[in-house]
Amino acid sequence: MVATESTNVIIVGDRNSAVLAETFCEQCRRESVQLPYVCLQEDFSYEQAAYIMHDILRSDHAPFWRENIPALMLTDSADFRYPFYHTPADTIDKLDFDFLAKACRAVVAMALALE
Repeated sequence: MVATESTNVIIVGDRNSAVLAETFCEQCRRESVQLPYVCLQEDFSYEQAAYIMHDILRSDHAPFWRENIPALMLTDSADFRYPFYHTPADTIDKLDFDFLAKACRAVVAMALALE
């Protein structure tokens, strides 16, 4: 993830993913994580997302939502904010490893919390 000082991780959950979204948000607030976030957890289906906001289905969570399996999309807003997304200029020197480490800690903490 590429971040700036004002970047939040954006958490998006569909109608089946409320528990995942709530748990992930809790982990972002942990003292050991402190990851700024914005959460969009709404009561929409895959079909509604495909019709109204198709860009929300551009990641690995989409096949899970299509099968009604809880999943989250975690993003820093990709090419909507970062002009080098998936281009040859998208190089490692542009990564914010502190932001990435916080996101990884939050994911691991969520998995442990859901055990």
